[in-house]
Amino acid sequence: MKKLLNYCALLIYLITPFEAFSTEFSDIVIFGDSLSDNGNLYTQTQGLVPDARQYYEGRFSNGPVWVEYLADKLQIDGSLYNYAYGGASTNSLAPPGLPSQIDSFLIKRPFSTNMRSNSLFIIWIGANDFLIYNRKDYASSSENIAECLEALAAHGFNNILVLTLPNLGAIPKMNKSQSTYSDYEERTILFNNELEDIISNLKDQYPYNTIYFFNVFTIFEDIVDNPHKYGFANAADVCPNFYINENYLNDGRYLFWDDVHPTTEAHMLLASKVAAVFGADIPDGNVAPIGNRDEVVNVGDALVALRFSLGLEMPAEADLCHGDVAPLDSFGRPCPDGDITVGDALVILRKALGIIDF
Repeated sequence: MKKLLNYCALLIYLITPFEAFSTEFSDIVIFGDSLSDNGNLYTQTQGLVPDARQYYEGRFSNGPVWVEYLADKLQIDGSLYNYAYGGASTNSLAPPGLPSQIDSFLIKRPFSTNMRSNSLFIIWIGANDFLIYNRKDYASSSENIAECLEALAAHGFNNILVLTLPNLGAIPKMNKSQSTYSDYEERTILFNNELEDIISNLKDQYPYNTIYFFNVFTIFEDIVDNPHKYGFANAADVCPNFYINENYLNDGRYLFWDDVHPTTEAHMLLASKVAAVFGADIPDGNVAPIGNRDEVVNVGDALVALRFSLGLEMPAEADLCHGDVAPLDSFGRPCPDGDITVGDALVILRKALGIIDF
């Protein structure tokens, strides 16, 4: 009887009006470092860096980087304008740092009112300030970003996304000793905290701009602590295939490709998490309430998916996209098969219970 009452309460909740939210962008413009570079440094060095025998087509990974996946997931109608350079810092001269990247965009790219209003501008940078230049002054690095953010906002670019750094102490280059781990973890936390304060102040200063702040540190920590939950078997070491020329496979399900950079599978996961912020229609298991999805996957989503699978409710096109999550591949990523079945409901239930995530 208790289960029946709970189910009835859930059904009442499911018919409560809730306005779904989705954001559409015409273009993506990104500034950053090797975590986002899709071939700029490779082109600048005439194919010398990164080494094509170990890195995929100019990326510092074994496949596409996260922003390329994000452009696909957000179904960008226009273009991905990528100004990120491997090795860049918040103020480096060569490779071009963040100020130089933004100056290059402002000079070379004629921008229209449509680009100001409908494009998504992304900044993800700062790791090389610590990893390459070994800076201790996190405040100056975050202030460099603040000045560039103000430049974008002052030029009228309405939609800006800023990402925090992942825990630099946890990357293979730094995670082999406790002292090094703690040092770089502390630098990361201080930098991220300063960056969050900057974003908060910028929102007050430019109330008509939409400024998004994505906490990579938190999701990265969960992946490192619970790799199997996200389909990874190893979240601490370099992928062995990195040392084999022209072998870009990650059949061992590693989080890291080399001692600093994540695998393309990790990039894909990050893109999915960021896309969800913008309400993108992706296979994430988020189907409840019916027709008015919220941002949380719980047991209610599994029950709605079950109703879809049994023909008790008819899924809309967006519901089909969100609910078609089975089967999962070896990394635990959805491989939609065009229908919502009991298998999809079971996968969503496992996600709701925290057994898996994608």
